[in-house]
Amino acid sequence: MLLTDTKIKVTHQMMGENNMTRGNQYGIPVDPKNPSKGLKWLSIMEMEDEDFDLIEEYFLIKSGAS
Repeated sequence: MLLTDTKIKVTHQMMGENNMTRGNQYGIPVDPKNPSKGLKWLSIMEMEDEDFDLIEEYFLIKSGAS
């Protein structure tokens, strides 16, 4: 694993534009490197640090920064 200082600020708008919101839930990529594996849906209160990391990794990969 390569650790870097690269970070990205993920906003609710970004999540919505990428069809990663529904009702009061957010979609967390099952595998950020392979989006075809789908999303798991959780409310923000159910999410753990790992879930936020998966979302961040997905957007980093999508932006080409990773």
